Amino acid sequence: MHEHSGFKEILYDSMKRTKIEWNGRLRNLSFVSKDGFTEIAMPNIPPSSPVPHLIHSNTPPSERERELVEKAIALAQNVARLRHNESSRAGLRIRLLKQSTKFIRAHTAVLSPIRSIPTELIEEILKYCVCEFRPSRHSHWRELPFSLSQVCQKWRVTALSLPTLWNRLPTLVLGLPTACNCLPKSKMTITKRRKSPSFLVFLDEVLARSRDAPLSFYIYAPFQDYASHPIIDALVSHSHRWEEATIESSCVTINAFRRARGRIPRLRALSLEMWKHPGDAVIDLFQEAPQLRQVSVVGLYTHQLALPWSQLTQYDERAMNRGGLKHVLTHAVDLKTLDIRFIGQTPYYGTTVVPTLTLPHLVSLSLKLEKADYDILLSSLTLPSVKEIRVGSYQEDLVPHLTALIARSPDPCLLQKLTFRNASPALQTGELAKLLRLTPGLVELDLAMPHKFDLSDLVMSRRTGPPLVPLLEVLLIHSSMKEIYGKERILRNLALSRCEKPTHRIGWDEDAGVGRRELLHTELPELDSETPPRKRAFEWSFPRRLDRLLELIEKYEPGNVVNIYMSKLHISLRRLGAMSPNDIPGESKYHFRTRADDILNKWEGFIRADLVNMRWAMKGNRSLVYVPADDGKHRRALLCFFFLRD
Repeated sequence: MHEHSGFKEILYDSMKRTKIEWNGRLRNLSFVSKDGFTEIAMPNIPPSSPVPHLIHSNTPPSERERELVEKAIALAQNVARLRHNESSRAGLRIRLLKQSTKFIRAHTAVLSPIRSIPTELIEEILKYCVCEFRPSRHSHWRELPFSLSQVCQKWRVTALSLPTLWNRLPTLVLGLPTACNCLPKSKMTITKRRKSPSFLVFLDEVLARSRDAPLSFYIYAPFQDYASHPIIDALVSHSHRWEEATIESSCVTINAFRRARGRIPRLRALSLEMWKHPGDAVIDLFQEAPQLRQVSVVGLYTHQLALPWSQLTQYDERAMNRGGLKHVLTHAVDLKTLDIRFIGQTPYYGTTVVPTLTLPHLVSLSLKLEKADYDILLSSLTLPSVKEIRVGSYQEDLVPHLTALIARSPDPCLLQKLTFRNASPALQTGELAKLLRLTPGLVELDLAMPHKFDLSDLVMSRRTGPPLVPLLEVLLIHSSMKEIYGKERILRNLALSRCEKPTHRIGWDEDAGVGRRELLHTELPELDSETPPRKRAFEWSFPRRLDRLLELIEKYEPGNVVNIYMSKLHISLRRLGAMSPNDIPGESKYHFRTRADDILNKWEGFIRADLVNMRWAMKGNRSLVYVPADDGKHRRALLCFFFLRD
């Protein structure tokens, strides 16, 4: 008992020193014997919670409750600090510290600001967290916000009050038992044995949560006929809320929704994927859809498809049989986007004569058809507002057809993006340039490798006059390695002229001394402070090559001082004149250094005439000095700077 009384004295002395008030809650210390050792049990340390009803909820505390919690946390922290410094047995001290830490964490959470977030802000958080997925073949029930609605009661109430969180249904697979729809494979076996809750109950609950929000759904039942189905019945009862609908099945399954005809006032986008021969089936379910603007048809097209063609603005079709392009062009005159890809064997038109058609609002045209269809279609269309054209064919050259199509457009042409794939033979020379002259506002160009002369026309150069497509930002060229051979230099110049930032002043001819300077530095790497190759001393042709190069520079007429500055040829010539005669093979015969000084003397007049325009000059390697116009002394120094004289 001596050991126990000593511990009691230490504890009470510590409490007295820290002035801890227990408000009469501390009971008598009791002693418990365990395995021959004596331990102290303190049931009320830490003290009981002043707000037990808030510990297991997310209800925000009142001001009075907040004060009580703050005092309780401070008391528990002081007790934890005392226990940390106690000299009692380690096991007891660690267990009591854990209790205090748990108490502090639980009550700190009560003061968390998350409990006081307004409901409006929680709604925005939930909308941000929920992925706005478009129902597709691979969408899953897990994409619905079930986890967000199970955080706490407040979040659940908020989630259930937002119908837009539940209006995008997962994939509805008609082929599986209704209880197994959209469930993980691991749970399908268990679900098949259970009669309830079935997927219909789940679907009804999701539909009820979405309330009056617009619905989006995807029906997946390829190559199957369902004249009726409970899922179809559930969707038809909410047909007034359809906004986006995708049905991948057969005409029989599509007509199972026929009871919704005339009751789809909100339907905006429709996608039909039919993989079973339609026969003579008539689909008129969507004929009365006042908001329908986007339609996509994939697979086997049926000519008995009745749609409100005159109000459509976007039409996509990927048909394996003879599609509905002719019907679309003659009835959907307000189209803004048209995408047709033929994946079958039968041409759309054959030898049918198509009248001249004008689509005044069409902005984007994408076609991939057969040869006969291009001959007929592109020669009959007029597109005054088109901004993007994508066409592809592997049987003929499309450039003449595109040129004729764009030529019928009003001037100036609005086309900004052009993509086309020619046939395997190369384009005839000049065809591409003729096409691009009609499209001065082109921003993106995607094509196969053109003829090298047409490729050269794309290089921006002052010598060739106004450049083709001056606003071009993206150029994609599809080619094999074999087609690149012999065009490397043209491609390099094309990239330099289009992709690099212009570093010249107005009036600089890029054909100036840049090429001559590069050749000079190739022959004399010493001009770049590099070591010359050893074999040059024994190369008998080197002096003659350098002599011809200097003859070329001597014949060069810069025309203006800008060409001299930007080519930096005067700097290279000055370095050449300062080289040792023993470092240049053939110097005694050709006098390279003297000829370099003579060229600089000939250009001195251009520099002197331009001195009045110079205001800034380098002094040393790190100083930039302003030179007044009437400072003759510095003018002479400036002249020395530009020619690097001593």
